[in-house]
Amino acid sequence: MTLQKALVAGVLSLLLTASQASSGGFQLDRSRVLFEEGKTSVSFGVSNHYDAPALAKASVMNFDGTPSTAFASSPSIFQIPPKSTSQAQVVLLEQLPQDRESVFWLRVTTILANGNKAEQGNTIEFALAQRIKLFYRPKGLDEKCSGAAEQIRWEPTKTGIKAVNPSKVSMSLVNLKSSAKTFPIKDIVLPLSEKEWKLDVKPWDIVSFSYIDELGNHVEVPLNQK
Repeated sequence: MTLQKALVAGVLSLLLTASQASSGGFQLDRSRVLFEEGKTSVSFGVSNHYDAPALAKASVMNFDGTPSTAFASSPSIFQIPPKSTSQAQVVLLEQLPQDRESVFWLRVTTILANGNKAEQGNTIEFALAQRIKLFYRPKGLDEKCSGAAEQIRWEPTKTGIKAVNPSKVSMSLVNLKSSAKTFPIKDIVLPLSEKEWKLDVKPWDIVSFSYIDELGNHVEVPLNQK
């Protein structure tokens, strides 16, 4: 069985899932993709640090995990030689909302070949799936994460706490801090929406929270307690 047939057929029983942009011998060249209005495509690279060839399949998913019709990867399937980096592009196919940021996932599944078994042809050694966030930013949207962070409201719920994001950009939250404890979140609150977590903390106990800005930096926001 060739690598390409194995990938297309979905031979992913050996699949290991990773949400980070780097895992083992495969590495994406960025931790997120920012697609600004006016561009028709954005390039990304996938590196193979192994001594064997690899095959990659890239696709774009909606934030809820369903296949997206707004973007596609070109090519969708491509080879990565040993100790090399191959390039692909995210291509815009549909018009997206202009009044807010839209969030997707770029998913890259990479299969490593074991070419030592010549008599059997290329066999799969293992497969790895990685995904990173893909942000579509309209031109007229001049709001930045720093300004959006100031608008985040923390409200109590019956089972925990929620963040309300009235801004037009998404907020990638890292953690909440009270005077006694740090609560890891690592979640995203979409524009004009809210997100709830089952955490044993009240809004008035929060002293700060952290988010990831457009450049991938972690930024801590202190909260003024009255």
